[in-house]
Amino acid sequence: MILFPLGVAILHYLGPKYDPREPPVIRQKVPYFGHLIGLISYGVDYFEHVSKKHNLPIYTLQTLTKRIYVICSLDLVLAAQKDTKRLSLNPFIATFIPRMFHLGKRDMEIIALNHDGEKGDWGFLPETHNKSFSTLAPGSDMDWMIRTALSSATIFLNNLDKEARRNGKTIDLYGWTRKILSLVSTQAVFTAPKAHSARLKIQAAMYSYYSRNGQDQASTFLRARHEVGKRTGMSLDGISSLELGDCLAVLANATPAVFWMIWHIYSDPTLLQNLRDELNSIISETTEQDGKHLRLNVGQLKSHCPYFHSTYQEVLRVRTHSASHRWVMEDTLLSDRFLMKKGNAIEMPGHVIHANASLWGNDANDFNPRRFMKSEGYSIKAGSLRAFGGGKALCPGRHFAAMEIMSVVAMMVVRFDITPWGAEGWVDPQCALGKVISVIPPPAADIKTVVSVREGYRNVKWEFGSVGEERADTGPFDVT
Repeated sequence: MILFPLGVAILHYLGPKYDPREPPVIRQKVPYFGHLIGLISYGVDYFEHVSKKHNLPIYTLQTLTKRIYVICSLDLVLAAQKDTKRLSLNPFIATFIPRMFHLGKRDMEIIALNHDGEKGDWGFLPETHNKSFSTLAPGSDMDWMIRTALSSATIFLNNLDKEARRNGKTIDLYGWTRKILSLVSTQAVFTAPKAHSARLKIQAAMYSYYSRNGQDQASTFLRARHEVGKRTGMSLDGISSLELGDCLAVLANATPAVFWMIWHIYSDPTLLQNLRDELNSIISETTEQDGKHLRLNVGQLKSHCPYFHSTYQEVLRVRTHSASHRWVMEDTLLSDRFLMKKGNAIEMPGHVIHANASLWGNDANDFNPRRFMKSEGYSIKAGSLRAFGGGKALCPGRHFAAMEIMSVVAMMVVRFDITPWGAEGWVDPQCALGKVISVIPPPAADIKTVVSVREGYRNVKWEFGSVGEERADTGPFDVT
């Protein structure tokens, strides 16, 4: 019993010394271990607990051997993002990705080689980063992915239509959402309709996929990533293992985003009706031999449906629980004020910034679907929506994710009524916090709902249309 406090006293005596220019150090009840216990218990939401208590723009959490600098001020976050050489994301990727996906020693060495791009835009990480941005940017390649995704969604939604036409269809809303997004997203990326069924055995499934040259029929995004891995010397096992990252990126956040958007819209009858009225402006009608066809022109969602687009962005703001990461490559004086010492981590919790009243107003903790509408007089500071990160590490798939999520939800809104099963009505299931891999956490519990076809739309054939039109009219689909 005496040894533990004695050890703590020795650690305190021999422990880290702080430069007065470093951010304020937050004391912990259990020296050296208190913050680690908090992070293990709460994940990135621990930063929210600490930030609410101390209300600082930036602070330091000391662990056993390292410091974590937590940045809560948007101005400081933007400054940190600009200093990509001294404050870099890639060391996190080079360190944790190989361990997460159980890569071999040679593949780990390839990933670590020039990971920060200091010697030029070559190496696995710099090249994968560049290819991801170019192939997922608004353009013909992304349009192809969206059309493929929505073609798959059409089949799934048509089946729901048939099942719900008479007396309604009872579904677990999150479970149903996960199923449709699994089908739609994997079809868009891999063009392999059954790929989603093998995710628990992802490495073996993708090894078989690549061994058959499945990437030749896949999206440009996947082909480009495969080509980088092959050219840099990654083993086929390594390339296959890393596709779990694609799967997580595609599914882990799109699924809860669709769920929460449906929940917020359908739980508010006034919002639901207003959005239906707005979406009517992008529906075109034709009469064919087999009856009436309605076309939802999703390429016009941003230009013609600002209320719907704002609702999507507000869902991201309210439901995001994530942090952006950086590693301090050399001593850096952030904004000429705060010293970041080499060899330590930086965390920038998005949900703390999303709850900042100085940025969002006194109703920052409320869901306001009109918040991102310029016509309503709101002014959103650039970079304040953190759902997709920011700076050089801004998510390359954000445009695809936005179009996929908004298109599926928009089609649900115009085609179906959704009501909660049971007498309790729409109850917020709350986010399942501590889910580290999800930027947007899933619900803590699923909710049972009844889906029915809207009155007056039971003998209608629906289709998605005008993918790519938005870009020609209004520029890139900016979701940040």
